[in-house]
Amino acid sequence: LVQQVAEQQRFWRKQREFESSLILNYVFMFINLILIPLFGVDSLRALLASAYEGTLAGTVHSFTKDLHKQTVRWRLFALKYLISTLMVSTALQSVQAPQILYQKIANFFAVTHADRLATQNPFVFDFGYWYAFTSILFALTLIFGVVERLAINSPFQPDYVAA
Repeated sequence: LVQQVAEQQRFWRKQREFESSLILNYVFMFINLILIPLFGVDSLRALLASAYEGTLAGTVHSFTKDLHKQTVRWRLFALKYLISTLMVSTALQSVQAPQILYQKIANFFAVTHADRLATQNPFVFDFGYWYAFTSILFALTLIFGVVERLAINSPFQPDYVAA
């Protein structure tokens, strides 16, 4: 989706297209990986619907009000998300199953020797996607690490004991 939007913008230089792709990847990943789980909705449509209905302000207020009560949820979400993201995404990128499948199918339907050679070319590595991916993952680790520390060490907790 991001690549198609970046291609439809019709840039004169490839550098501008890559910059646009990088920015779009950042926005897309920030919405999907941080905003949607943070506000407890299940899709972008639900996030936009709650923003237009005026409940997003209430969600933000209840989120900050009950921050100290949500430490278990934060820890479980951060741990599950980081493990699945690091293990699954990295493993799938290492295997590159879509590229292998595409090469086999294209090789089967290739007519000439030049077509068969063209199917062996690797996909273009999208540096913008992986740079945005690692940056968002790093930001997510920092955000959830800091928020969880603040929630655990909150002086507003009833069971807080000053040492």
